[in-house]
Amino acid sequence: MPAPSTASSGTTSEPAARPTELPRLPGLPALPPRADGPVLVMFSGGSDSTLTASILAEQHTVVHLITYHHAAMSFAAKSARALTLLQRKHGDEKFVYHLFDINDLMARIFVRPLASDLRRYGTYALPMCCGSCKLSMHVRSILYCYEHGIRYAADGSNSELSELFPEQMPPVLDLYRQLYARYGIEYTNPVFHVDRSDHRLFELGITQKRDYKTEHVVYSNQHSCAAGTMLYGFTLGIGVPLLGKSAKPDVATDYVGMKVEQYCVPYLDAALVPT
Repeated sequence: MPAPSTASSGTTSEPAARPTELPRLPGLPALPPRADGPVLVMFSGGSDSTLTASILAEQHTVVHLITYHHAAMSFAAKSARALTLLQRKHGDEKFVYHLFDINDLMARIFVRPLASDLRRYGTYALPMCCGSCKLSMHVRSILYCYEHGIRYAADGSNSELSELFPEQMPPVLDLYRQLYARYGIEYTNPVFHVDRSDHRLFELGITQKRDYKTEHVVYSNQHSCAAGTMLYGFTLGIGVPLLGKSAKPDVATDYVGMKVEQYCVPYLDAALVPT
């Protein structure tokens, strides 16, 4: 498959077309009504995932809040502060909370293949550490859903960052949706078109602070990530002023699609598909 091109990455040819739809496993049962079952929310504790959890708490019996961390992250357990705010609004019994390590999946998806990714994508492969991190979270979320009989999953992806970070671009979110659908799970982004989720939380009486999104590097209710901070600084200081945006959607989609096909589907099929 030829390597994709982007002016900022040093690669030389166009991205190869990816399949339009990831095939679903046969024999999957129909989705149950939302009101009859639980939902998983990938939960950083930030305002987007907190608002997502609040919205879905009104639609589902139980919300499983899953916070992930790896070696470059600090203070992941801060998300428990946002859990407390949600419990005050919706009740303690509405939520299940877990903190999971994804270092092994990050090594499998990002670290070990990095040399070959640099040859294929040039320097564009480096900022895709954030895309690989998010993909690792999705893989672990699918496993968790199977372990607990959950057929719905969501995260706090938001359009405010979709031009800056590849993992929140609509074509990439569609790849995530296809990956979940392969295993009979519906994945959604309930706050994608919500402006200032921190203001909305304040208006709903969930938080006492209105401007969480003005925080940088160190946050009240969510982790800090060294890799993410460096990428954010590069994006705002160099990528946007010089390039107009930090990433090309076609290259980001090709990168994530490749990771889904070569790493995620084989890993999940081996874990979940009876032989």
